[in-house]
Amino acid sequence: MVKKIFAQTYLWVLLLLLYSPIVIIVIYSFTEAKVLGNWTGFSTKLYSSLFNTGAHHSLMNALVNTITIALLAATASTLLGSIAAIGIFNLKARSRKAIGFVNSIPILNGDIITGISLFLLFVSLGITQGYTTVVLAHITFCTPYVVLSVLPRLKQMNPNIYEAALDLGATPMQALRKVIIPEIRPGMISGFMLALTLSIDDFAVTVFTIGNQGLETLSTYIYADARKGGLTPELRPLSTIIFVVVLALLIALCVLAEFFRLSIIAYGVRNALQESVISVATTNYNEVYDGLREGYSGGYFMTGDCWEETLDYGDVYTRLDRLLGTNPDGAYHVKWQGNGYEYRVTDLNVSISNAPFAPGNASQNFEADVSVQLEIPLSFGWEALPPVGMTIRAKAAYMPKF
Repeated sequence: MVKKIFAQTYLWVLLLLLYSPIVIIVIYSFTEAKVLGNWTGFSTKLYSSLFNTGAHHSLMNALVNTITIALLAATASTLLGSIAAIGIFNLKARSRKAIGFVNSIPILNGDIITGISLFLLFVSLGITQGYTTVVLAHITFCTPYVVLSVLPRLKQMNPNIYEAALDLGATPMQALRKVIIPEIRPGMISGFMLALTLSIDDFAVTVFTIGNQGLETLSTYIYADARKGGLTPELRPLSTIIFVVVLALLIALCVLAEFFRLSIIAYGVRNALQESVISVATTNYNEVYDGLREGYSGGYFMTGDCWEETLDYGDVYTRLDRLLGTNPDGAYHVKWQGNGYEYRVTDLNVSISNAPFAPGNASQNFEADVSVQLEIPLSFGWEALPPVGMTIRAKAAYMPKF
């Protein structure tokens, strides 16, 4: 109990230290005071002044430059980093370790060293410093982080699915697009967001590669503004807007990632359920086949001189447990994960619709229907939100051939 209280207290103190400066900036963005900490009443004048054409043209230019550079650098580094990660993953163990060590050097390097190195490189190559050099510099230091984000997804991937796709007739490019990329997509998304954040936040590398053509980003603008003896008050509403946009984007990405997680689990359970209901139909194969062979289309069996309906509903739960790795727990069959559960299924319902006892082409086929209730807890909400529930259905049938 004491340990839990201490952990929660530590968490709230940490959150307070991290977010209290942001809260202060947000509060003082709604006042006209030039000095932070001096409240002169509620006002949105700073927001109006921020978007007033010509009033802060250089600040808005710096914002646009920062966003466009970050988007270009994050996109390029995500593509390069993903390709590099796939290449590193397919190397032999010794080469993989060597290249992995080389990839970690730019991450461990100080930003100042990276900035000076790129500055000397551009000067020695005779490249005029400006927008292009800043983008190239950001791509350079962001790519290793994308590699580190994608490699764990490749290690978690089943190594046989790529070869299986090739064996089934897919070209290498089709296998890459249909098999590899869907598997590593979460790593690519996290790498893109990390690269975007690093690019927006960077100062040291930018200041060494920006040149003297008048190009400015937010970091260099704020630095130059601070050297003049104070910060422009309009930076407060701008910081507030950026924080709100980033927060909204983060929430949207979390919701999207959760949607993909729920979809993957539901798809896996549905496939297992489909295979299970096929096994139910297969269990009835002998009876159905005998009926078909005798000119009848249902699940019937001759006993003496009479035909009797014979149906086997199978053990769907046992097959689901074997396919999904679930375990019985009261009324549920649960897939455990750590201290909680990943998902659980319940309310299994199996129904068989037998074909009529009639020769020739029957209007109704032999069908087996199965449904379960799937419950998946949300990965956010501190367990305060109820689990997502959905009904998964599958069907299998025999069609008479004669």
